[in-house]
Amino acid sequence: ILIQKNLLENINIKSIKLFIFFSSISIYENQKKGILNETNIVYPTTPYAKSKFECEKLLKKFTKIKNFKGVSLRFSGVHGEKRKDGLVYNIFDDILKNKETILKNQNKKLRLTFLDDVSSALKLLITKYPKNLFTIYNVSGKEILTSIEFYNKIKNLFKLKKIKIKIKIIDENSSVLNIKKFTKEYKFKPLSLRTKLLKIKKSLI
Repeated sequence: ILIQKNLLENINIKSIKLFIFFSSISIYENQKKGILNETNIVYPTTPYAKSKFECEKLLKKFTKIKNFKGVSLRFSGVHGEKRKDGLVYNIFDDILKNKETILKNQNKKLRLTFLDDVSSALKLLITKYPKNLFTIYNVSGKEILTSIEFYNKIKNLFKLKKIKIKIKIIDENSSVLNIKKFTKEYKFKPLSLRTKLLKIKKSLI
């Protein structure tokens, strides 16, 4: 938070037109069910979520003070070729090592963000600046799947018939990002999940 504050305080408004902050779905941690909209009232409590929220408020404050445009992009995790943890990587890693995959909350719905979604969003924002001084957008992939459905999507890339999974039920309440705002304003079209998963597979083999 202090780094963000110092950066915004010392920013040269002549050399910047758009400031993009990478935020997180964790900001919505008080909402355990349903669709997560940018207009939702949030009450983050964990240190990570609170830090993201405070940085968003700082950015909003300084866009008014210094008259430049700021955008906060709320991602649902960021999965991709370079990430070495998380649901997607862990499933790939277990399959490649012929290990059993432990899935938490198999029926919990997920809408994940991938590196391709991030890069596409940045290209669109750089091409067309938002109208308002400060704007929040949810950004993720298009598909909404359960963890078991993600497992099956990845398993099918390897043409496996048998599955090796162990289920742990902790909390199956589901909440996913609503990406309609960014999709509508920027005609955002995420790559298909299969395309993104094939890229990860290629990087691991």
